[in-house]
Amino acid sequence: MMSRASAKPAKFLRKVCQVEAVRGDDAQWWDRLPVYTLTFADPGGERMPCRIACGDVVKVVVPNYKPKSYSMSRQGDGEFDITYKYYPGGKCSGYLESLSIGDEIQCFAKGGKRRNDGGTHIGMVAFGVGITEVLPVATAQLTHSDVKRVKLIWATKTWGDCFWLDELERLKADERFEVVHVLSREDRDGCRRGRVTPELLKEELDEAWGVGTTVDRANVRLISIGTKAMMRDFNDMAYADLDYKYAANRLLED
Repeated sequence: MMSRASAKPAKFLRKVCQVEAVRGDDAQWWDRLPVYTLTFADPGGERMPCRIACGDVVKVVVPNYKPKSYSMSRQGDGEFDITYKYYPGGKCSGYLESLSIGDEIQCFAKGGKRRNDGGTHIGMVAFGVGITEVLPVATAQLTHSDVKRVKLIWATKTWGDCFWLDELERLKADERFEVVHVLSREDRDGCRRGRVTPELLKEELDEAWGVGTTVDRANVRLISIGTKAMMRDFNDMAYADLDYKYAANRLLED
């Protein structure tokens, strides 16, 4: 993988809004933060060595700051996408927000993980904009003939925070794939209300799959993507409360 010293310029080509911002009654308050997809040309016309299926990331060199990791949400045709949530006042997302078409960023690929083989049942949790990394990995899992089930649990505040719904519908054409929406601030038919808890994971993964009865626990692979705090909470739930083994049951390993 490349390093900061080998960062190369990538030209900004276009911007697409995935989630519209919603202001609260107070002008200083946001009920919903916006999500954008930015498309860049491959640095120097060379395909960036970023393995989306393994959770590799694009490191964007933020001026007067440190490189920031962003998931590459699409790659091909001499270009790649970064999808991010804009946080007002945020140094990193603010930098991306400030770009104009034709500007260049300095970037490089970072990764090194590989798939922990042997998993037939893949449990995935995306917290909010973490879907940008989880969904490409989910797509890759469905290319493995030994995978029998892929369940994606996507936790957001409201339905309005969801995007890429067409892509989710496309994946659902494969009967092995299932998505469960968990909304913390809204009741909606077909969605669960609340947060990701050990009880929810037990119901949606263990009990739904028959783990310990018809499904061998050793054949389960797990992954979560969100903030560091959210992923720590998930690890506590999965590897302590539900007694999975981190080394054996994680989907991607170093």
